[in-house]
Amino acid sequence: MDWVIEFYKDEKGSEPVVNFIENLQPREQAKIIWMIDLLEKTGVNLSDPYTKHIEGALWELRPGHLRVLYFLEKRTFVLLHAFRKKAKKLPVSEKEIALRRMADYLGRREK
Repeated sequence: MDWVIEFYKDEKGSEPVVNFIENLQPREQAKIIWMIDLLEKTGVNLSDPYTKHIEGALWELRPGHLRVLYFLEKRTFVLLHAFRKKAKKLPVSEKEIALRRMADYLGRREK
């Protein structure tokens, strides 16, 4: 089965997750890219400690202290938001960013 990775793109064409990755140190870039590749190859079979369900359709990819929030639409993982985790719990503001982007993505797909 083929899985697809898609990076969320806002209305201006900016890809926030790609921008985040590009600004990481090379070692961190390698780790997050490796984990995204693993998600693409493994799909929904990838589990803890690599992924964690957040709520509803929202999941997180967990490469070390970095986080990538995403959801699955059919066979496509849409990477919505990435950040450096500093607290034990997922900050509400980070989750809200991902939920807004998911709503935006789905809303534009319906048009």
